[in-house]
Amino acid sequence: MSFGPHALGVLMIPTAFKAKIPHTHSYPLGAQTISEALEGVPQLAELNLSFWRAWQRYEQRGEPYSILKAQYSRMSSGISSSNAMMERECFVPRWTITVGAVPRTLRHSVQQRLIAVALPRIRSWLIANADATPRTGQLDLTFWFEETRDVIRAAESSTLEPARER
Repeated sequence: MSFGPHALGVLMIPTAFKAKIPHTHSYPLGAQTISEALEGVPQLAELNLSFWRAWQRYEQRGEPYSILKAQYSRMSSGISSSNAMMERECFVPRWTITVGAVPRTLRHSVQQRLIAVALPRIRSWLIANADATPRTGQLDLTFWFEETRDVIRAAESSTLEPARER
């Protein structure tokens, strides 16, 4: 049985970062589930995964916090851009899926809703925004969890520069 980047015939999206989380929390989605749901999107080879701990201060105050985000970003280089920034590839287009941790007791219910609603919406969003790659700015689709109301809501934002005509 193979468990490499093509485990079970699916191209696995690489994980760029995974934060350690306390035993009271869990990530509602894993790399395999996300990779399977996004199989065939135009950006698949460019996607990276990050797993982050949600900001504790939001949880403690009962405010919504990000639990899943799809993002495109590309900084624009200018005359004052440093060589160090160029070497760190700061101006390269990036497509990232970020998963936030949730309380372990809520993992299953959050996971089911993300699989049923959020991942299909991210898939459609990626397909609809496949032409963003040459543009500078940021584009994202974020799913927020309102723990006190047990609600997941989505929000989109964009600071992309307009497409240039050739």
